[in-house]
Amino acid sequence: MKMTLNELIRIALLLAVAIIIHFIEAFFIIPIGGFHLKIGLSNIVILLVLFRMNFWMVLFFAICKSCFSFIYEPAFNSLTWFISIGGSFFSIFSMLLVKSRFKNNILLISVIGGIFHNIGQIMAIIVFFSNLFYNLFIFYLPFLIITGAIAGFLTGKITEWVLNRTDKSVLFGNKV
Repeated sequence: MKMTLNELIRIALLLAVAIIIHFIEAFFIIPIGGFHLKIGLSNIVILLVLFRMNFWMVLFFAICKSCFSFIYEPAFNSLTWFISIGGSFFSIFSMLLVKSRFKNNILLISVIGGIFHNIGQIMAIIVFFSNLFYNLFIFYLPFLIITGAIAGFLTGKITEWVLNRTDKSVLFGNKV
């Protein structure tokens, strides 16, 4: 993947915004049933990249966001990173598949991304712990699908609002 300096600067700026949002959101964790739920507001930036840049940029951005966000995580370890990257990859690839069919349906794409992020995290936990906690996490899966859909809807609505206001933004390559 060859990037121009302009694209690299855009990615760096968007990555900084995503990491700052991720850091701030860590103060608003919702503890439910032993899990720490977050809305995932930093995923708004991933959706912006998804709708304004190409596949490789989205993938590069998601990997960078997963890696750099953990610099500010108080509970950083290899397990939490593995769970995060599992959720990110499931989410990104599901959103790319849905986007190929429903090009401009931001809400649907975001809801699918939120649901598959939680499914990816559960899959990563099951892979990491094999069958030890399988039944416990399968029990939580319906709840996590619902919360993923709600979080996806919220981030999708915010992304729609941002995209409507950034159509002519210098950040996405168009001159004002």
